[in-house]
Amino acid sequence: MIHAPRYGRQQTRRTALLGATILAILVASMPLARGGVDLWAEAAALVVAVAALLLTASAAIAFPVSAVALSAVVLVIAFQLVPLPAALHVLSPGAVRVFETSLAPLGLYPAARPLSLDPAATARELAKAFAELAVFVTAFQVADTERRRERILVGLGLAGVFTAVTVLGVALAGLGPFAGPQFPFVNRNHLAALENLSAFVALALALRSQGQARALWLLGFATSGLVSFLTLSRGGVLSLVLGAVIFSVLQLRRRAADSTGAPTRLGIVVGAVVVVVGLSAYLVLDPFVAKVTTLRAN
Repeated sequence: MIHAPRYGRQQTRRTALLGATILAILVASMPLARGGVDLWAEAAALVVAVAALLLTASAAIAFPVSAVALSAVVLVIAFQLVPLPAALHVLSPGAVRVFETSLAPLGLYPAARPLSLDPAATARELAKAFAELAVFVTAFQVADTERRRERILVGLGLAGVFTAVTVLGVALAGLGPFAGPQFPFVNRNHLAALENLSAFVALALALRSQGQARALWLLGFATSGLVSFLTLSRGGVLSLVLGAVIFSVLQLRRRAADSTGAPTRLGIVVGAVVVVVGLSAYLVLDPFVAKVTTLRAN
């Protein structure tokens, strides 16, 4: 058996670690780039995601089976940009109706055309889909060690914390509303979704940490959970509460299987959730109840 030189193995590890770091930075920074909806943010995400993929692929090429579905999405979007003969346009009856209504009177149809009615917008969606696929495959490749998985989780946890701190800072500076913020996401549901995901990652990291690190991650959980409530998103708040229930149930099951440290972890979870819910209720209970009552009017 031929073994790789030690220098080569070390270089491979450093390259993979660099790819994991770039991926964590991308995950943590994209929400602050107006949620990644601007063209410049999407272009930057594509470049960074491909760079991270190339760095990790040079170490060990691996394509997860779970990425097949994402690959199919990329191929479907790309297929819509391929000029097809008119006979194949039956694949998209809606496109045929538009072509016959707008292009046929001008003598431009039947003709070979892509199925997309807006090729530029479709190409933009293709770039986003490919960036997402690159991020997924990169995460799969670099998550083969505990240290690299930790970096990815830290990046995900910090994404919500950084965003939540920014939202609170904007509100305290008088540049935006305290309840129902629309920065950096225009849609408050999207902000709530990010904060919910990040909050429980931060809580999980807190349970795995000790001392000052645990306190900081608990503060991160509280900050993300608070901003989730501040969005006044009914679905976001419901998801946060259900997530807290599921998280607590999983801790109870772990306590039944292994009592070592489980009571302490369960107490931390319950205490953190109570603090977040209590503080959020104190700050935004009235506007949230007012929004929930609008369901009856609808």
